[in-house]
Amino acid sequence: MDTGISKVVEVVTVVLVVEVVVVVVVVVVVVLVVVVVLVVVVVVVVVVVVGGGGGGGVIVLVIVQAAMAMAVVLVVRAAGLTLLTFSLF
Repeated sequence: MDTGISKVVEVVTVVLVVEVVVVVVVVVVVVLVVVVVLVVVVVVVVVVVVGGGGGGGVIVLVIVQAAMAMAVVLVVRAAGLTLLTFSLF
């Protein structure tokens, strides 16, 4: 009887630990994405102000697109990790 209970406790503990790790990873990734987006916004503003529009606009578009692509990739990776861990249990 005791071994059965301890086994259940073991499994539950492992699942909880994994879920906590996943949540932490997702939170870290989301924070990173937010930071990246904020940095990009600042860079864009600086480029627009310094460049005064003109050719700076193209650079801004490229930077924004690159940042958005990075953000999407990071979010997809985080979601993939979460789905992977949930499918294990």
